[in-house]
Amino acid sequence: MSGIEIFAFIILPAMVAIGGWVAVLANERSNRRKHRLHPGE
Repeated sequence: MSGIEIFAFIILPAMVAIGGWVAVLANERSNRRKHRLHPGE
């Protein structure tokens, strides 16, 4: 395989998958922080 094929079929999907996991984890963390903190109480 050429360098472009390796990038298109291996590196690019891996980056997309990692980016999706990072977004999900960041969203979960922000939701947990919102539920835990109660500044008015």
